[in-house]
Amino acid sequence: MADERWENVGGAEETWDHAAAARLEGATVLVGLTHRGAEGDWREQFFGTVMEVDPGEGITLRLEGKRRGEIVTLPPLLDAFEPADPGIYELKDADDRVIDPDYIASWTLSRPH
Repeated sequence: MADERWENVGGAEETWDHAAAARLEGATVLVGLTHRGAEGDWREQFFGTVMEVDPGEGITLRLEGKRRGEIVTLPPLLDAFEPADPGIYELKDADDRVIDPDYIASWTLSRPH
C-alpha cells in the first residue's frame, strides 16, 4: 500500500474537507488493514504520525513503534479516520502498542482475481 498514487478515489478532490485534512496533519493514527486474497485473509496494524494530507497523493504517515521510520501512503479518504478513545492500544500482530492515538482508520483491501 505504500507509495501508491490515488486517481480520484471516491471523488476525493471534489469533496475534500480542508479543515478535516488540516486536523489530521501531525496527528497519531492507528491503522488496521485487512488483506483479502485467494490464499485467505490476513490483517496488519501499524501506527504513525501524519506527515502530509493531499487529495491526489494520499495521506502519508511516518510509522512509529516496531516499524519506526517506514513511510506509508494511505488513500485520501478523510471519512476513514475516526477519533480514537484515550487509552493503550495493543497491536495484535506486532507485539507493539500505541498510547492515546488521535485517530483510528481501517481498510479492507481486495486483490483482483
